[in-house]
Amino acid sequence: MTGIPRTRGGVGTEAQVSDVIELLEGKFPGGAPTDEDVRRQGFHWSPAQWRKRWPSELALPEQLRDEALTRPYITRQDVFDRARRVETPSDAVELFLLMAAWGTGTKARSIARVALVLHQDRALEKLLSSHQAVLEGDAVEAYRRLYSRDHDRIKHFGPAFFTKWIYFCSYDTWDSRLAPPPLILDKRVAESLDWPTHGWSADTYGEYLNLATTVRDAWAPGEPTHVIEYALFQPQKIGTPIRATTDRSSRRTTTLERDEDGAAPEEIEWALAYNAYERLAKSPNDLGRLLEPARDGFLTTGCVPEWCGVDLLRGWAFYLVREDYFSGGGTLGREWQAVMTSLINHPAGRGEDLPPRAGPHSD
Repeated sequence: MTGIPRTRGGVGTEAQVSDVIELLEGKFPGGAPTDEDVRRQGFHWSPAQWRKRWPSELALPEQLRDEALTRPYITRQDVFDRARRVETPSDAVELFLLMAAWGTGTKARSIARVALVLHQDRALEKLLSSHQAVLEGDAVEAYRRLYSRDHDRIKHFGPAFFTKWIYFCSYDTWDSRLAPPPLILDKRVAESLDWPTHGWSADTYGEYLNLATTVRDAWAPGEPTHVIEYALFQPQKIGTPIRATTDRSSRRTTTLERDEDGAAPEEIEWALAYNAYERLAKSPNDLGRLLEPARDGFLTTGCVPEWCGVDLLRGWAFYLVREDYFSGGGTLGREWQAVMTSLINHPAGRGEDLPPRAGPHSD
């Protein structure tokens, strides 16, 4: 059982709750995780990668000043500790850094993507505003504000990461008697529930919080609700090795620093510089329909169709990066590499149309 069929009576029904519990019992045959397990979950992170991408107009937080720290370890509890007092823009920046460091670890591409948030207009103002909104006791409203263009939405700050922000801002001070506490909702959690991996509305987020609370009451009574998010995030039965999913044979030989799926931060930034919503189509759905014949051809043959022009290939690269961003990262792979190779080898490719590279690409 790899996911929860959402069609079994709807969200939060007895049938779906039963399915979720069955899934979690399979992942945790020894019993539900505890609050302590969740709080000590941590990862190594890379201050050097953050320093390289830090906005010049912002002072470096103390966590980035010590260059002797190369791979410090950060836990959920460390982020909660910093969240206890957030009153100024610099407080918000420090909390954002620790939240994002916990969420990205040492992955250069993920860091490059999330660091772009701090480069946006009014980013600190909106972070503080959303922080205040969630402290007022309405996690769904805080989500709505960060999701809506009319309120606190920040470019490059999608639900997979801003739910981490909502969660860390207020979870430890939340009064669960009034409403379900905020939780992280990302691609891995959504996949466990067999939900779409992006595009979650505020109402869907509210459904998720209610479902997690109901499952907690039945499966892990006495534990806080974030044990359910933590359990859903786990990829398989605890204690078994995680099988690598990256097709290493498809990686390209290059001197750019690449993430696990073969994409370099420089390539991601280059792809986003081409706004396909202005150049090719007006919306993600329109762009997806425009690219459908080319993507179908790739899925059928494993190759990019020869009839693809430079602008279509650039729009394809833009679309893949945006899709990966709203999915929480980690979705780029052979399709991305094939598009990059096609652009490099295209006879009409010139100058800025070509992805950055420091050496030849080969499949």
